[in-house]
Amino acid sequence: MGMNTGAMRFPWVGWRDVRLGARLAVVSVAAMVAARLLGLQAFYWAGISALIVSTGSPGGSLAAGLSRMGGTVVGLGVGVGTAALLGHTLLAAGVGVAVAILVCQGIGLKGAARVGALTTLFPISAVSGPHALGMTLNTSFSRGENVLVGCAVALLLDWVLWPERPAERLTARLRQDVSLAGVQAAGWLRAYVLGAEPPAEPSLQELLEAHAVHAGLLNALAAEPEEREAPRAHFMAQMEAVHAMVEHCHSLKELVLQAGDDRVQHLLRDELKEMAGRLDDCGKAFGVGRDFQVALWFLGDARHRLDGAYAKVRGDQGTQAYPVQEVFHLVGVIAACHGLERAMRRLESA
Repeated sequence: MGMNTGAMRFPWVGWRDVRLGARLAVVSVAAMVAARLLGLQAFYWAGISALIVSTGSPGGSLAAGLSRMGGTVVGLGVGVGTAALLGHTLLAAGVGVAVAILVCQGIGLKGAARVGALTTLFPISAVSGPHALGMTLNTSFSRGENVLVGCAVALLLDWVLWPERPAERLTARLRQDVSLAGVQAAGWLRAYVLGAEPPAEPSLQELLEAHAVHAGLLNALAAEPEEREAPRAHFMAQMEAVHAMVEHCHSLKELVLQAGDDRVQHLLRDELKEMAGRLDDCGKAFGVGRDFQVALWFLGDARHRLDGAYAKVRGDQGTQAYPVQEVFHLVGVIAACHGLERAMRRLESA
């Protein structure tokens, strides 16, 4: 088939990724500017804290942001206290991290325990010799002030200037993943029947990891007071449908790679080409939230034509001229097409 699967691939980057980078950049710079305007020393700690707390991170929500801020405050307090007692030492770092994690878990901030442990190191991690207690406290409190400024700026910008609720993020991510799955399925089908270059591997890997992202967003949805009435069952059904699509895309990829120089697929060349185009159209229609039912009807018609063409070829004993392994690959590809269509229809009924 002439496919070069070892070629250099570049990761797929979407608009949401660009927007995430821009948001985090603005949040961190704004926090450092605020710290400088307040006359704080070592203002870069404010930027670091803003990045940690910012809800612009994947899976972020208001509840998650507040939880991270709580963990940050706990870590800051533990770090200041530990630095005051043990100085800027490795022993202080080890004790502070352990205590911060225990405190966070003890007061119900288990999800922010890592953030608390990280923040503990801020007031401790100064390069020092035999400093006096006063210098230790000055260093700790200076960093603590920056941490608090960073937390405040991050939450202010995220939830006043550009609020984005978990339900909105989950909907957008599901649409993005369905669109990408349609592109992947169409690409592998075209590679199979036309010998075209297969789609980029990083895109399929991103889809395989998307289930965990969906679950994180669904958990964030449950934690939001204003989102508790959101249709969780609807989102869970869509998540399962997307996961099924991804599994079928992965199966299709494995079959196409195993097919190598198969020729039997040319018996159904036109039908497989049409199926590829309809899968692509369906994914894009769902992605933009428009004309999905129409695209789904054409997908069903293409699948019906594919089944009819295969039945005719079998009836005419057209596959007997080809090795059994090639026919096996063809049957597997058709089954993957069926699975992809079923998953698309589950999105319609979800």
